[in-house]
Amino acid sequence: RTWTLPNTTGTIALTTLTPTAVGAISSNAIDVTGVQYIKYNGGGAGSPLINMSGGVDGQVVTIANYASGSLTINENITGGTGCFGNGSAGNMTLAPHMAMSFIYNSGDGLWAHIK
Repeated sequence: RTWTLPNTTGTIALTTLTPTAVGAISSNAIDVTGVQYIKYNGGGAGSPLINMSGGVDGQVVTIANYASGSLTINENITGGTGCFGNGSAGNMTLAPHMAMSFIYNSGDGLWAHIK
């Protein structure tokens, strides 16, 4: 596609995101190196998600819950690189058939919840 805006012309390429399937979360962490979309399938009594490793500045990751139960994402702004920030609102609960997106800030080492 080509579009024209005042003083701007360009092209846009659309691609399909291939989800990275995640079953049970081990060690409370997920490696998101090169990942944009996580399809959480559960896999038994899941551990809370505390950390996503492998993030780069500005990377956006969306987690979609396809499991039958909720996924708890722990807010922990003092837990080190790769932890989650939620504006001091506390832990987040990702209910079945819902999704949340996060953006990584390498200066703080945190994943900020995009609201």
